[in-house]
Amino acid sequence: MQELIETVFAHSENWGKVWFGMLFWGSVIGAGLLALFPMLSPVVVYAGAASVGATIGLIGRARGNWV
Repeated sequence: MQELIETVFAHSENWGKVWFGMLFWGSVIGAGLLALFPMLSPVVVYAGAASVGATIGLIGRARGNWV
């Protein structure tokens, strides 16, 4: 059990920005796109927005900071 907890924390420390980017920024981008273009399919919009958010998170992880 201790190893599992240590693994989860290590993963969170290494990949936290990617998860944050995918979940938070993906949701913000998806909601904005659906507000601007309500005729688009929500599934496609949120999948694309999550991809963009994960990419933002990967860039943040590679750079070490967001800005």
